Amino acid sequence: MAKNSPIETYGLNEKQLNFCREYVVDYNATNAAIRAGYSENSAESQGSRLLTNDKIKLVVDRLRRQKEERTQITADMVLTQISQMATYDTADLYYEDGRVKPLNEIPEHARRAIESIKNVTKTDKDGNKYQTVEYKMCPKPKMLELLGKHLSLFDERVVHDVADGVSFKMFFGSPDKDNNND
Repeated sequence: MAKNSPIETYGLNEKQLNFCREYVVDYNATNAAIRAGYSENSAESQGSRLLTNDKIKLVVDRLRRQKEERTQITADMVLTQISQMATYDTADLYYEDGRVKPLNEIPEHARRAIESIKNVTKTDKDGNKYQTVEYKMCPKPKMLELLGKHLSLFDERVVHDVADGVSFKMFFGSPDKDNNND
């Protein structure tokens, strides 16, 4: 598929096609509906409704695949990267004697978790100055949260009971998750 390959429209109107194009920008249905020209007042419901349309789903899937081809970035690649950032071992950053390893000696999977690098001049207890490196690592809890969301481990939905005006939270997760509250 070429960069600007035409897509099959499946009889969708221009506004619906614009929604599809906008949706693959950030995968936010409400924002995509607004950018596609739907009213801000109804954008949330319109976006949700549009995503249930089988023709919209087909066009979005084709646009997503074109985007993956163009950027050479796939969902698997992103998940692999997040997994590496979530599971690196900090011991990979140090020699056994506790000194920080230079970047070229840190294994690739651990290097991928480095958010930033800073060269720092420090002074030891005798007043001698020396150079060292500080590695700021990506936040493991955030990476684990992203993986957990991908696996639907933390699904939370607010359910509204319109008849009684009551709302409550229900948690849905993977079927093998322990849901006992004993």
